[in-house]
Amino acid sequence: MIASHRMRRLGRRAALAAALVAACAGAAGAAPREAADAFDGEEHRLVARLLVDPLGADTWRIGVELAPDPGWHVYWRNPGDTGLAPEIAWQLRGEVLGPVDWPTPEAFPDPAIELISYGYERPVLLATTARSEPGARSVAATVDALVCAHVCLPGHFEIEAPLDPTPDPAVRARFDAESLEVPRAAAAGGVEASLAGPIEAGDEGPRATLVVWPCGRGAGARCDVAPAGAKAGLYPDAAPEVAWVAAPARPHAEAPGAVVIDLRGIWLGEARPQPPPLSGVVPLRDAEGQSRAVRVAELAVVPDAAAVIAAPEPPRVAWWLAALYAWIGGLILNLMPCVLPVLAIKLTSLASLAHHDRSAHLRHAAAYTGGIAVSMLALAAAVIALRAAGSAVGWGFQMQEPVFLVTISALLVAFALNLFGAFEIAVDTGRLASLGNETSGPRRSFFDGLLAVALATPCSAPFLGTAVGFAFASPAPVIAAIFLAIGLGLATPFLIAARFPGWSRRLPRGGAWMGELRGFLGFALLGTTIWLLAILGRVAGPDAVSGALVLLLVVAAVAGAFGAAQRRGRRVTGSALAVALIGVAALAIAALDLDASDSATSQVAAIPSARPFASADVRASLDAGRPVFVYFTADWCITCKVNERRVLTDPRVEPELARLGFDVYRADWTRRDDTIRGALARLGKAGVPVYALYAPDAPETPRLLPELLTLEALLDALRETAEASRPATTAAR
Repeated sequence: MIASHRMRRLGRRAALAAALVAACAGAAGAAPREAADAFDGEEHRLVARLLVDPLGADTWRIGVELAPDPGWHVYWRNPGDTGLAPEIAWQLRGEVLGPVDWPTPEAFPDPAIELISYGYERPVLLATTARSEPGARSVAATVDALVCAHVCLPGHFEIEAPLDPTPDPAVRARFDAESLEVPRAAAAGGVEASLAGPIEAGDEGPRATLVVWPCGRGAGARCDVAPAGAKAGLYPDAAPEVAWVAAPARPHAEAPGAVVIDLRGIWLGEARPQPPPLSGVVPLRDAEGQSRAVRVAELAVVPDAAAVIAAPEPPRVAWWLAALYAWIGGLILNLMPCVLPVLAIKLTSLASLAHHDRSAHLRHAAAYTGGIAVSMLALAAAVIALRAAGSAVGWGFQMQEPVFLVTISALLVAFALNLFGAFEIAVDTGRLASLGNETSGPRRSFFDGLLAVALATPCSAPFLGTAVGFAFASPAPVIAAIFLAIGLGLATPFLIAARFPGWSRRLPRGGAWMGELRGFLGFALLGTTIWLLAILGRVAGPDAVSGALVLLLVVAAVAGAFGAAQRRGRRVTGSALAVALIGVAALAIAALDLDASDSATSQVAAIPSARPFASADVRASLDAGRPVFVYFTADWCITCKVNERRVLTDPRVEPELARLGFDVYRADWTRRDDTIRGALARLGKAGVPVYALYAPDAPETPRLLPELLTLEALLDALRETAEASRPATTAAR
């Protein structure tokens, strides 16, 4: 398809060029001010005129006006897939001061053969400025142009005009009018433009997404300048490596006043080079129909344009107060369902250490805290690196990544098998006889800390939302400090127990019962694995789940073989098991199709009347005078599911929403969605759950409900918001 496209394009251009050469060779005669050519039978299809306007001091505006017949068109400087740009050769005693100014063209797509060209169906004036030598009396131009409709005809013109110092008002008005159609530089026109991500090179051609703010980022919905290209949002400059084709501009879903232009390219040669810089003309017009077209070039990459246009200011709290909130939030995470399996494991560890000295307690506590701290700092480093690379992320973002879900599932299966007694992490095989009667040492506590963080991040406890929102809008050192404070809060209960070992002596003495408890906790970890695989199915589709199950079976076989070797008395280290499991997981993950899939279906909403979240729909509801309830959720967010089961699915909630006139929207963040992430950022949040109530008279200041909902608090907030919205609702009616 691409090869035939390229051959048609090159062949047609070659034929047109040959026709022009033939026309030029046969042209002769005088040089009038105006000439007609491109004859279709006895009728000409193109007229060329040479216009001159004096500017003083032997300086002139000179231009060639090309006037095609109705239904015919001439071409822009980048003719597109077909056609040839007009060529002008000036003859003047003096110098031409600049290149031709090309007015904004329009697009002429041909869907039948998938080609697009750019040009003018109207009379167009191609103008520049010149300075003549003293005594010069005229200026001449040789013009070659192509005019097309159902066929293409070449035109050759040799025209001349006197350098008359007396201005002609009609000619001056013509130059002035056409100058308004010439695109300005984006900065001079108050327009801002950027790429939403790096230009992606593909086998068929590159891809790019351009975001344009016609009135600048601060104007928002007040902008009265809109795209004027009904068939293409950008008229790209010609490039030897690639032919760009732009879709019509569409409104940005999250940035009022901004538009998005999707571009695809077609390679023009066999090579696949790095895509060249993108530049061209964005056609815009104001409310009065005046052209506001601009030239864009040297475009920077600004990911997530919605976050740029409405980037939230950090919550106005001191960094130390945010760190305190983070510590409290981490402390409360110990009560979240996400962390309960690991917390239960640590309780068994405390029970086994109840009658040991304080140093044993401190070693386990230090190892557990170290595992948590390393994990939290690694998570902070990932956030900082992704942000530096231009990606926008939020709390719990790793749960949206199929590779992470598969990796943590494999780790949980390995931990569960350890609890079942299939193998021992400790290096001392002489202790295998007491398997189940005591823990496996500080090394196991360190890995328990890693696991606690992996399972805690889907939760968002009270105080944690504010702290994380502050962190994500702050410099890198603050991000690291906030994440570390969350980790210290998560580790605090175990640190306190280690500091006061007398408390743990109240727990039952370790014994055979702990072997049974370990088996029960192993099943709890397998239950968590099932939950992660369910999320994987939502994120990457059922095929990814099938592949992950095969991987988990291989992990179980490797762990079983490791345990068998231990029981035969072979000295096999935990490091060897780790290397084997990492190698198996890496090979499997490389082989699995773990890209986000569109085959995953959304789960049933907790509130059946809820509609999928879209900022434009929310604004439409508010403009209609209706209050809005938006709940941000995700399948991997345990707190979200608890709130939905306990509160949102209560039979009293939906009827009350309907009675009070609410429109309800569900923002499902199970899969990565920058639209939802941007909406959370504008609320000062970095994760879910978030519950927002919007009143029509105050759409920019929604009321945020606590992360842990109660039915009474929700119903009271709904009634208060509806009462505040009543004047706006009455006015709308």
